[in-house]
Amino acid sequence: MQLFMNDLDVICPGNLIEEARAVAEEAIDVRVSNLKELGMIVNEDKTEVICFSKLKDPVVLDLNCAGRVVTSKSTLKALGVTIDHRLR
Repeated sequence: MQLFMNDLDVICPGNLIEEARAVAEEAIDVRVSNLKELGMIVNEDKTEVICFSKLKDPVVLDLNCAGRVVTSKSTLKALGVTIDHRLR
């Protein structure tokens, strides 16, 4: 048997960037662990992060994901739709 999952979105709110980072890293660790239990792996090369905020300039955030650092982007494409850090 083979399992395949194309997209997995994790939304982690926080009032402060450090709070959101901690919540996100914990959520990622849980998801990666759960997927491993199912015999699946996360392709870190395809993992993307975006930080939504009302700030004019995008927030740059580094997250640990399955032992690899992933740096946030100012735009992200999900299901064929490109969105920016201000949700436009």
